[in-house]
Amino acid sequence: MALAALAMLVATSCERTINEGIYGTVKERYGDWMPGVGCNPPDHGERPIVCEIYAYEYSPSSDYLQAPLVGTATSNKKGFYEIALAPGTYSVFVLDPTNGKLVNANYGNTVTVEEGKAVELNIMLNHAVY
Repeated sequence: MALAALAMLVATSCERTINEGIYGTVKERYGDWMPGVGCNPPDHGERPIVCEIYAYEYSPSSDYLQAPLVGTATSNKKGFYEIALAPGTYSVFVLDPTNGKLVNANYGNTVTVEEGKAVELNIMLNHAVY
């Protein structure tokens, strides 16, 4: 019973519990963002999503996915995730639940974790029309 309560707490929490690594929220931008004159605002917005997040050891090659996978997480229904990582430099990817493709979570940039620090990395999957 206590284990189930703990699992529920983790699944709905947005509180960071790690001291070193990355954490943040994953959101999806959706809908029609095209400007319009004299019409009702189109259905669009941002919402948290559940998806897989992958941290790979940084590799200077163009094929990041050949580097060792060092951490994974699944965001909860509020979009929150965290991955405990040792100090170092990482490439972070998200498995887009709408199409099953890996997306670079930091627009091609690496994330550096320093000793004793957790880095906030909020991720936006853009499914909007502009």
